[in-house]
Parts: sequence; C-alpha cells; structure tokens
Amino acid sequence: MMKVPTTLLLWLFGVILPVASQSPNRASFMSGKNGIGYRLPGGVGYATNYYNATNFANQIKDLPIDYVIIGLSSGAYGDRYLAPHSVLTNLTRGSTPIRHNGTWPAGDFTIEDYPELDVFDEILTAMASINVSVIAYMAAQGPAMLKAGETAAYDFGNKSLYVDSCAECPGLTGDSGCDCAPSVWKWKNWVDNNPTFGSSDDAMLRKAYAEVIVREYAQRYGNRIAGWWFDQGDAAHADALRIETIVHEYNPDAAVAWNNGNKVPLRNNNPGVEDFTFGHVTPLKSGSNPPDGCYNYGMVLSAESSQNGYVYSDFDTYKNDLELTHNGASTYDYAVKSNPATRPDEFRYNTTGSPSLAHMYMPLNIRWNNGGIIWDKRQGAEWMKRVTDAGGAFTWAVARSGCGGCDQKFNSWNNALNQDEIHGPDLDFLVDLYSMVDSMDSSYSYQYDDTNCKCCTTSTSNSEYDWGCLEIEGYNDTCDATKGLETILNTYAPTPQPEVTNPPLPDCVASDDASDWSYTAPNGANKTCTGNYFTRFDRCDFVGNDDRTAYEACPFKCGCCATSNPENPNAY
Repeated sequence: MMKVPTTLLLWLFGVILPVASQSPNRASFMSGKNGIGYRLPGGVGYATNYYNATNFANQIKDLPIDYVIIGLSSGAYGDRYLAPHSVLTNLTRGSTPIRHNGTWPAGDFTIEDYPELDVFDEILTAMASINVSVIAYMAAQGPAMLKAGETAAYDFGNKSLYVDSCAECPGLTGDSGCDCAPSVWKWKNWVDNNPTFGSSDDAMLRKAYAEVIVREYAQRYGNRIAGWWFDQGDAAHADALRIETIVHEYNPDAAVAWNNGNKVPLRNNNPGVEDFTFGHVTPLKSGSNPPDGCYNYGMVLSAESSQNGYVYSDFDTYKNDLELTHNGASTYDYAVKSNPATRPDEFRYNTTGSPSLAHMYMPLNIRWNNGGIIWDKRQGAEWMKRVTDAGGAFTWAVARSGCGGCDQKFNSWNNALNQDEIHGPDLDFLVDLYSMVDSMDSSYSYQYDDTNCKCCTTSTSNSEYDWGCLEIEGYNDTCDATKGLETILNTYAPTPQPEVTNPPLPDCVASDDASDWSYTAPNGANKTCTGNYFTRFDRCDFVGNDDRTAYEACPFKCGCCATSNPENPNAY
C-alpha cells in the first residue's frame, strides 16, 4: 500500500498554501541549449515493467543535449502515471506501474501482489548520471480527464485488461452496461467525499489535481525535476497559479511552461507563472499540417527578436522598419502566422513585463511520436541553430524504439523488445542534425525561411498552410502522412531535385502483421491483428497465444513503425 506523504496529510487538514518563489530566470539552464521530448505509456504494462532508463541514458550520453522532456503522466492522458501515488495507486487499478519479474502474464493477474515501481525515479537517476536535466511533462486535465473526456480514459468500456468496467460501472453510475471509466468515477467520488474539497465540480477537480497529484510528485522529486511542462494549461483545465505555487514550494528554481496561448510569435502567454514558452507547433491535425511548414517559421523569427533569448507578453511589430502594430499582444492578428506576404519581419518586445525563455518544441516525425521523419535535415538544423544562437531552446520530439520488430528492418537496431531507446532512424537523424549545426560557422548562409520550406499539405485547398513550400511539381498536391520527406520527393518529383539526405524508411504494411497470432480478451473473445481492438496503444503490450506481445505480432496495427498505420490515433 502506498504511504501517504506527511506534507500531503498536513495540507489536507488545513496547512496554508505557500507563496511562490520569485527566483529570476529559472529557465536559464535551457538557454542556447538543445533537448529531446520522449514519451512512455504509464500505468501497469509491459513497457513500464521492462523499461531500463540506463539503456536510454547510454544511448543519448554523447548527444549535445542538456535536457529531456519526459512524461510523468502517460503522455497527454492524466489517468495514468509512471510512478506510484498514495491515492491513485490504491484507488484506480492499473493506473501506476508495478514490477513483475519474468514473462509478462497473458490476461489479468493479481497486480496487487507485486511491488510498486517508480519508473520516473529511475529516469531521474539515469539522467543525473549523464548530467542531463529532466523536465516533467504532465497532463493537467488529471484523472478526471477534464479535456479529453471519460471515453478517452484507459479503462473506459473494458479497454483495460486490469479493470472490469462491466462489473464496476453499474455501481458507480447507477446505469447498467460497460460504458464508463471507473478510474474517472472513482477519482471524482474521492474528491467529492473528501472534506477538503467537498465537491467534484470542475473547479474542485482542478484544485484536487494540483493539491493531491502535483503536490505529491513535486514533494517526492524536489529539485531533481528541473522543470515542468503542463499540457491542457488553460483555465478550463488547470489551476495554474496553484500548481505553480506548489512546484516552487519544493523546488524554487523549477522552470514552468503551459500549453496555453498563442504560438506565433513566441511570447509569455502566462505572465507570473511561466518561465519558458510551451513552443508547440501549429496543430498537426493528424498529419495534415506538417511541423516543418512555413507557418512555424514565425517562431524562429520571434526567437531571433528576443532579448538574449527571452520574450515577453507584449510586443510591437515592424516590417521594413515601419511599425505595423503597437502593443501587439492585443492588436496583432495571430491568424497571419508567418506568411511573408502579411507577417512582420521583426518583433520588438516590451521588456517591462516578466520574461519567458523562447522555446520551440518540434516533432521530428509527421506526428508527435510516429509517422515517419518529415524534416529536411538542413532546414531542421538551420532553424535549431537560429533559435539556440539567439539564446532560446529547441526540443525535438522523437519516437521510441522496439515497436513490434520495426527496428529489425535496420541492421544496427535489431532488438525488437527494447523499448527503452530512441527509434534508430530518429537517433541517426539527430546525430546528423547536430553535426550539421556544428559545421555552420559565421560564413554560412541560411537557406530556409518562410518562402521556401520543404513542406507539404494534404490538400491544395488547404491554402492557410500551403504557402511558402518549394515549388516541386506534384509535391504540394498531396502529402502521404505515413511517409518521410525522401519518399514524398521520390514519389512526386518528376525532375532532379536538390539533394535530400533523409535516411530511407522501411516499408510497414498490413501484411507485416501476423495472421496466426491471437489474444484472448477478458470476455473470452479472440482478438487478432485485424479489426480495431489493437488500435488502442494501451493494449499493444498484451501477450498472445505464442508469448508474443501485440507490439511484436502486429507492428502495423499497433502503429509504432516508422511508416505506421495512419488510422491509429493513439500510436506513439
């Protein structure tokens, strides 16, 4: 049983909230630096049980990166975590990891008989050994799933191997059937019945997330966490001031970012609680707006307009040294993004407000963690160098390796069960990017701005996003979101094109999925690689009839290959 921290007990009985520290420039450790973003699924499962943080550390120790952004929550889902929790571990079955030695069991098993496992602690230890700072990625919507909704929870409708929703839902909802997420209902009931909160309305759920979930982890890890990156950071889903106060109680120097506000230009969207910009790209929309698109160039431009790497809430805009807008935070038309026909060519920040480090957070692939490398190396290297040279920070989101044998198609990455490391082609690409940056001396002339990006769109009618792309015949007409840039160019370019140095990508097609593999679901149904059962990422570690997981047997369906199934919305 998870022991309740003393500080949490004291707070629940009335300890007054502390005043936040005002340490200046908390994000200075990121200034001029590179980082990577990396996701693991949380809760009980194959991936957390066998995860080896030392392998990950050994893989990246020679890369020129100074920090990593790693999920303490299960990506953008606040219902599962990579560490035990005194409330959740006992309240919502399967929501935090356990250690099971030996072969991972097929079907449900008595997870309560196994010791708790703190994967995040292991990550912190491994990163400290190579002097890499850790920024904890957290889903601020919390166990209530305030943004995504109950249907997206890991245990909705019997999706979880370890939660019998059909048996539990009637007692929780008063209705028959399986269509509920017991984890969401149990968390709301716990908050509702706790005298500290006395209600499970959204305001109290936001407060409970801050005071119960964030507080416990912030206290446990203290200054071992250098920063926090909160998803769903808007007022409808997060009590930002309360969260900021709590994390700074346990580490006054922790840098904090919120996924909330405008993306272009980079600015301090949350004065008083923000230390670095969240840096998200224009929404990917399932691959329809690639991260290398010209519409994201304005982030580079604003980083170069920063004051030693820091941006502020307010700014004026200029074009050809003539002022376009004054007090731009309130008058600037953010819809223009960075179209050179309408955008400013300079942002001048009002430095009287609180600073936020200019930070860009770019997916290396067409989606956040899968779908094929989409960037041209030179464009990626240039944008990264321009941001870090200005004093900002640049983060690449990468895919994990070991997904169902995908990596076996690469001779140097042949351990199909090793899910600890960066996907082989992603790592090779990063190595080349950093090498290119090192070769760009003062005589180097930048080639890629917002007039010639090597980008593509899924439709010629998507005029909001297709301007600025290279004029390659056929290239702008369509973009196969499952393939990388080299495949696209080779497919659509009828005439010789500029050199593209992206690595060749393996084919990953439905026929790669085993036809003789099956898994027996809790209701007795026989599940195979076909159908929709394994389009849920959290089921891909289930073990089938021949001791292979769905990762191994169904690489296309589980969506982890470099050219993964575009229909899988949950693939990492």
